Amino acid sequence: MVACAAKGYAVGAAVVDSKGEARAMLSGERADGSHVFVAMRKAQVAIAFGMPSSAARDLVARDPAQLTKVTPTMFVEGGAVPLYMMGELMGAVAVSGAAGPVIGAADEACAREALRAVPDLTAERPSSPPAGT
Repeated sequence: MVACAAKGYAVGAAVVDSKGEARAMLSGERADGSHVFVAMRKAQVAIAFGMPSSAARDLVARDPAQLTKVTPTMFVEGGAVPLYMMGELMGAVAVSGAAGPVIGAADEACAREALRAVPDLTAERPSSPPAGT
């Protein structure tokens, strides 16, 4: 959130575990209190799909059958990234409230910035190693 605040964004953020349970919710100094709740809804998407919420949004747009994974508690827009450690989904971090021309793009950039603070975590599911290695 510090990086977002430095850019003038007033955001809320949420961190959830691999079951989508809230572990931390933060509201920035000038943020509307609703931003943390929107961030929670974005984080649910990253958990359900195992990918950044922007990628899930694009996947649902291409393949409407993916809507079966979406629940009423989710907000399918950019702003959340999953947290993988050693190939295991550990949780997700999400941000809401950073305005920009593309919905959720600045939010997701802020979430990725937060992820960089923990070197052992990645937002992308590692691909399987080739057979025989």
